Amino acid sequence: MTTPTPNYTALGEHTAFSGQAKRAAERRITWINNLMHDLRRARDDNPQAIDTAALHARIDDIEQADIELRDALARTNRAGAECGQRALSVADLLRN
Repeated sequence: MTTPTPNYTALGEHTAFSGQAKRAAERRITWINNLMHDLRRARDDNPQAIDTAALHARIDDIEQADIELRDALARTNRAGAECGQRALSVADLLRN
C-alpha cells in the first residue's frame, strides 16, 4: 500500500494565503479601531467640524482590507481542502 504524495503546492498556497488573510484581518481591526477613536473624539469634545471625508476614507480602508481578507481566506480554504487542512474562519485568523 502506497502513501499518497502530499500536495506541497497546495500546502504552500495555504501557508501564503493564510498569512495574507491574517495581515489583512489585522489591518482591518486597526482601521476599525482608528475609526472608533475618530468617532469618539468627534462625539466627546471636537470643537471643529466633523471631517466626514476623513471618516469615509477610513471606511474605504476598512472595506479594502475586508475584501482582501475574504479573498485570501477563500483561497486559503480552497488550498487547504487540497492538502488536508481544516477550513479557517475570520475568527480563527484573529485568535492566532
